[in-house]
Amino acid sequence: MMGTMPLRIAMMLESDGPGGAEMMVLCLSEELRRRGHTVLPVGPARGVGWLGDHFRRVGFTPEVFRLRRPIDPGCVRGLMNLFREHRIGAVHSHEFTMAVYGAAASRLLNLPHVITMHGGLASIIFTCPSRLSRFISISQMTEYARPAGIRRTPRPFRNQLRARSR
Repeated sequence: MMGTMPLRIAMMLESDGPGGAEMMVLCLSEELRRRGHTVLPVGPARGVGWLGDHFRRVGFTPEVFRLRRPIDPGCVRGLMNLFREHRIGAVHSHEFTMAVYGAAASRLLNLPHVITMHGGLASIIFTCPSRLSRFISISQMTEYARPAGIRRTPRPFRNQLRARSR
């Protein structure tokens, strides 16, 4: 790694069944590890286990979060404890639920937080891109809806994600 310190990143996703977001999270985690960062996958305690199994096959040790009800302050406390225990330096949340709980826990611990909303135009509008410091469009569908100054992910990265998910 040239000139940057390796990070300890919590990679959080609220689902763990087979799908595009799950494959993207796995590929991103592998690439971040290849670049020298430590990645801690965090998934649902009550999930199907598909993504956790994939993470273990490639050498990660996933952790879980517990969400007992729709609004659960205990989940925030649990994430904060997990971040402290693993000395996490940055949080990357995927999808809405993890964006909310990840934002609360990372804010209370003063950690940088990245949110990725997967899916169509509705998820992008819902995230209120004008309130974010940075917004990157990956999908062609969202291209026309992005505010000025927002950049689109280069095609080679998108093609690599598609190839890995097959």
